[in-house]
Amino acid sequence: MHTELRKRADGEAMRYRENRAYMQGVEDGLDAHTSISEKYHDCARWVWTVERVREWLRLYEPAIEDFFARYYALDGGTPRHARKRGENMVRVSVELHIGVSTLYKWREHVLDQLVLAATQAGALEPF
Repeated sequence: MHTELRKRADGEAMRYRENRAYMQGVEDGLDAHTSISEKYHDCARWVWTVERVREWLRLYEPAIEDFFARYYALDGGTPRHARKRGENMVRVSVELHIGVSTLYKWREHVLDQLVLAATQAGALEPF
């Protein structure tokens, strides 16, 4: 898949918790006369994307879903961008008892799924 699309998907997965918090803040302040911004809609599309990919992986490839959640700190913990990429991959490798090369392949698989789901959600327009 196109490198720029994968970079965008990687960055948005990294911002998943930030996007959810932004959405919650907007939703908490809504009233009948408030319009929702385009930023909210963009965040919502990416949150939907990450959650659908997680759901699919949980059903069909639970070990990869566990990696996805840990690598991108989807459920909490230290965000991936706060660490160097290689250090984080080694840390997750040790936690899961899986080789680093396998995890790099899994990350590419996750990014492919994110790009496909983001296209479906309208968050990415590849063409």
